[in-house]
Amino acid sequence: MLDIGWSEMLVIAVVAIVIIGPKDLPRLLRSIGAFLRKARMTARDFQRSLEDIANEADLKDMEQEIHDRKREGRAAPKGGKKK
Repeated sequence: MLDIGWSEMLVIAVVAIVIIGPKDLPRLLRSIGAFLRKARMTARDFQRSLEDIANEADLKDMEQEIHDRKREGRAAPKGGKKK
């Protein structure tokens, strides 16, 4: 994801404790967690709505047909004709 190791996380934690203070740090972490939860829920809802739109337009059926035709093309012998 962000490719942050444990040593970098330790430095960030120490800097956060020094700048924010040990009393306010749990409140900050809870608010960051709540923000991330809302962002994930929004992204999930957006993805579901796009899937619903695709289902309504029967794009899933066309996608499956394309996938089947590609698979048939790979299964055909090298010298044979493709559909």
